[in-house]
Parts: sequence; C-alpha cells; structure tokens
Amino acid sequence: MSSRSPSSSVFAPAFAGDASLAYRGEFTDRQVEMLLAWSERLLSEKNWALTQHKRGMRCTIELLQNLVRHSGKGGFELRFCDGGAMKLTSFNVVSHAQKQHIQRALEQAKAPNLAELRDSRLEKLVHGQRTSAGGAGLGFMDLRACSEDHIHGEFIPFTDEHATFVLTVTIHPSAKLDAGFDH
Repeated sequence: MSSRSPSSSVFAPAFAGDASLAYRGEFTDRQVEMLLAWSERLLSEKNWALTQHKRGMRCTIELLQNLVRHSGKGGFELRFCDGGAMKLTSFNVVSHAQKQHIQRALEQAKAPNLAELRDSRLEKLVHGQRTSAGGAGLGFMDLRACSEDHIHGEFIPFTDEHATFVLTVTIHPSAKLDAGFDH
C-alpha cells in the first residue's frame, strides 16, 4: 500500500470503549505535533496526577520520536482500557538487521530489575555508545521505567527480509512513584 494513499494518513478511532486515537501513515514533525496535541487532550480529560500524566506523555513522545527517527512511516495508537490504563502501541517495518539491534536494546533494557534500572540508565548515559540507530537503548529503559515495566515488544515476520515491530506500553493512572524517573 502506498504511504501516499488518503486512507493511510487519516486520523481515526480504532477501538471501542473509552477515548482512542489511531494514525497510520507517514511520520513527520507535523503529524507528530498533531498526535501529541490530541494525546495531551485525551490524557488531560482523565485528570491523572501530574506525575502519571507526565509519564504518559513521556512514553507518547518516545514512541512517536522512534517512528520519526527510525522509520518515517508506520502506525501509532492510544487508547484507555478498562481500569483507566493508557495503552500506547506503535508499529513499523524493520529489516532483520534492525530487528537484531532492537532485540539487543530491549534485552539490555529489561536486564536490570526496576530498582537497578536507574543506575543502569545513568551508566548508559555516561558510558553508553550511541549507534547510528539510536541512543544505546535509553528509550527502552525510559519506557520501562515510566510504565513500571509494562512494556512489550514483538516482531511479526512477513517476508524473508522484514518484520513488523510492534511496541506496546501501558501506563496506569495511579502507581507507586520512583522519583528517579519523574523529572
């Protein structure tokens, strides 16, 4: 499907239930600005505590930045589930080389327990080597910390050379707070 077709760049509700937002198409600064504004509005209507609101927006920004930086096209969905949790999903096509890089970054981000994650994140900031594909897995570490470990990534193969990478992050409206990640 062409990324220029009208149906691929339309904002549309995708889920039943509470507020939702879905976009599939090209990701440029303009689309990201609109998605951020709509995400902010939907989240503001929930009246979450400021810390959780910031966590939700940090995760939204991270997912959208990854799509702009690493893919340029794909999909993004935001919905609120039963119990009020905010569920963010992004998806885009990756090559097998990109898949291996993403898998390593996810494994590194998931290695420390949450209590050790802050120190591990700071170590990465000081000594981690940035790659052409990104910031040494810091985004996944932030997503993991902000969501209190409610992050899931999977690869759905569709050709011998490519897969769709689906990343889902869930933020709950109230959660125990770790001051190390709420700046």
